[in-house]
Amino acid sequence: MKKKNIIENIDQLHDSNSSELDQLIKDYEFASEHGEITVLPSRASIKRRFLDLDLDAFVEIQKSMEELNDQFGTTNTNLRHLSQNEIDSLVEELLVVRKVGDILSSREDSLKTFAKDIISLDQVDPDTTSGSLVSPKHKLRISKEIRGGTLKIDINLLKKRLSDEQFKSVTNEVTTTVNKKYPDGKVTQETIITYEVNEQFLEKEMVRGNIYSEDIYLSSVPSKRTTAIYIREMEE
Repeated sequence: MKKKNIIENIDQLHDSNSSELDQLIKDYEFASEHGEITVLPSRASIKRRFLDLDLDAFVEIQKSMEELNDQFGTTNTNLRHLSQNEIDSLVEELLVVRKVGDILSSREDSLKTFAKDIISLDQVDPDTTSGSLVSPKHKLRISKEIRGGTLKIDINLLKKRLSDEQFKSVTNEVTTTVNKKYPDGKVTQETIITYEVNEQFLEKEMVRGNIYSEDIYLSSVPSKRTTAIYIREMEE
């Protein structure tokens, strides 16, 4: 069977019974042995293509799961000196566990990305909007959570925006002295002065009208925004 004919059947995988699926895999392996299709993908390439599983990747998963079934738990982990055969067995189990771990983590990442895209589908501003997919059957929800993006005062922008007197009235001056001793006995001293916003005094100055909200807004920058997908229990 040529690769084209096998790939045309890929859409039927989910509807096939196990015997049909096994035969399809045997056809693939036969074609592979006779040079009619390319070799199975590398570990790196498998990790890149799990949102759309092609037949190459599907067969690789099938083989990896069979290898895991044969190898998993075969290594005796009691601390002792190992024979060469035991070292070889350890390597074989470690390799198959790593390969299956790569497959599972890659698929999990793809499913999370898919869930995020589905949640974002009808959101006006998906970059700033959280949401979820709910499964009452499992009492779980897939939660897209946006974190960060809040405004934070940049001390350097604030210093440029305010007068010296205003700046001094709402900041703490922090002085740090650094002493450094070299191997030859030489000693140097460096004094570093930094500033931090004093929220209490800033609020007082704003209430008094000495500093305006616009000054703070124009001296602020958004923190880094991140999007994460979590599996959460449904709230009662």
